[in-house]
Amino acid sequence: MYDNLNLGNSIFKGLNDKHGLVICGYEYGWSKSDQAEYERREAEGLNYPDKNEVTFTFANKELFLGEHYWKIPYDNRIAKWFELWNHPLNRDGLGDDFTKSIMQTNISNTQNNAVEDYEEIARGVDDFVEFLKVLSPSVILFMGRKNSDFINRTDNLPKIESVLGKSKPRDIQRAETDGRKFDVVFQDFENCRTVTLPHPSNYQYGLSDEYIASFKPQLDDILSEYKVKRGF
Repeated sequence: MYDNLNLGNSIFKGLNDKHGLVICGYEYGWSKSDQAEYERREAEGLNYPDKNEVTFTFANKELFLGEHYWKIPYDNRIAKWFELWNHPLNRDGLGDDFTKSIMQTNISNTQNNAVEDYEEIARGVDDFVEFLKVLSPSVILFMGRKNSDFINRTDNLPKIESVLGKSKPRDIQRAETDGRKFDVVFQDFENCRTVTLPHPSNYQYGLSDEYIASFKPQLDDILSEYKVKRGF
């Protein structure tokens, strides 16, 4: 059932296999640090384990990626955001049920140092729809403003709605804080609430913790509702 799906962490039955919380980016990253770690392990004859043979959460991939995992900016920044919204992830071992209810994915199954072709990413929507059919998430946090545009394209939205239900109009918000402003897009479907946030890599372009924290009322409401619905 899950073999062909773009899954970023393990399945936990009864938690993230249905009606969970999905974190969805553009594609998998591959930084210079990742490359260096890969080359180091290769030189030492150390292989990464088969992803299907280890159990790990989005919040703690050490069993899969080793200690290098704790240096990955994307995961660390998202974990920090959950703290800012007053819903911290449990990064100790496999964590708690809320943490295990999270599944990471991307619109595209490609991997690059930086997105080279957004059209290629957009073409991954069909695979993402198959992912949605199997997991039926209750909440999706998209990482990257263009993801909202991808799913709302006239040729893509009907496919998304066939799984998540009819969509409401997008509510595009910007916080009144100092510094650069980034769109945060709220869009509810009949069976799922979605939020499209700035991509975590935008810290190099002026994104700040203060800006992300300014959306705490909205995210706290969505995450609290989710926890009540799931019984966490």
